[in-house]
Amino acid sequence: MEVAWPLFVLPYLAVKYLYVALFRWWLDPWIQIRENKSLSGDIADTMPFLSSGGHVVKRKLSVQPFDYSCVDIDKDGVRVCVTRGRGEVSLSLAPSAFPGDQNQLNVILEALGFEEYSELRQPVGLWAIDDILEARWDGIRAALTGQQYLAFKAKL
Repeated sequence: MEVAWPLFVLPYLAVKYLYVALFRWWLDPWIQIRENKSLSGDIADTMPFLSSGGHVVKRKLSVQPFDYSCVDIDKDGVRVCVTRGRGEVSLSLAPSAFPGDQNQLNVILEALGFEEYSELRQPVGLWAIDDILEARWDGIRAALTGQQYLAFKAKL
């Protein structure tokens, strides 16, 4: 076995560097753009509440690992980041003025006093997320916009 390892390592390295030199610079960004467009289309189709008054925010393209895709949507002064990958959907919320202050949906709902969501890791799918957002949107928007945000941030 000690003699055979170069027989496996050398072809692996050759294929890896060939991929990096010929394909990675254009193929990875193209696949990421396709994944993001797919997620954006799924949001438009299955999340009528979020897509009705929100608009997709252009972001600098960053290649995500595996099949992950990410779409940012601004709605009523709240930045909603929907991430999908490996069969899971995740949602983060932040004020549009402070897009770096993202928190998961369940953390924000728990801080708003909706204890029934404290054990919620992530909703099952895009429909479930849209239903939760629609039912609790007034409280979320009030907490993440304006002067109330500084007081709400202390609860997080």
